[in-house]
Amino acid sequence: MLAKLSSLKERLGIPQYETAQDKILNFYLKLASYRFEKECNRFFARVENFPEEFPADETEITVCRYPIETVSRIEIMEDLSGGWQPVEDVNFVVRNQCVVSLFMPVGDWMQRGRIIYTGGFVLPGNPCAQGQTPLPEDIELACIEQTAFMYQNRERLGLVGFAGLRSDYARLFDTSSVSPDDQNQGIRMFLQFEHIDLLPSVAATLARYKRKI
Repeated sequence: MLAKLSSLKERLGIPQYETAQDKILNFYLKLASYRFEKECNRFFARVENFPEEFPADETEITVCRYPIETVSRIEIMEDLSGGWQPVEDVNFVVRNQCVVSLFMPVGDWMQRGRIIYTGGFVLPGNPCAQGQTPLPEDIELACIEQTAFMYQNRERLGLVGFAGLRSDYARLFDTSSVSPDDQNQGIRMFLQFEHIDLLPSVAATLARYKRKI
């Protein structure tokens, strides 16, 4: 997630020792984090040796998980029976920590290339070692603000379904429709939101981090 639960609780004025709402708050943090990645057309979390495919006839590869730290190898698949094979002696440069520029294509339009690399931001709450990049603070703050907005307005966000137990639904929306002795509390329900608008300040922040392809 792009923000810590403790930071969100501080923003909402919820004491850290009060854990009754933690499950709900984590749900909204995940929802906001997913929304941010969809908006920016990229992944933020750092992953080691992440595989990403690309058309083998392309030479400019704009990866989806950056900043790039290292590129381990580049592979090619000519057909399914042969699987992925390493490409030897590939010359490339990394530009702006997000684009891998090959000096020449590794194959043709009928083939698939794959780059194995380490990239992304270290998310809040995780140790950041030398050579790694922490998540920019403005993204974390934007996630906190967007999540707080969704949580505080959860009854007015165009709910069309719910994924979880009926008992969780009752807690999430502070409804008395499910009594403690309801025999159907264990029934799973499906939740889906209509399009959730971003706060203007949040949208302005994310505009600086959108992946351009």
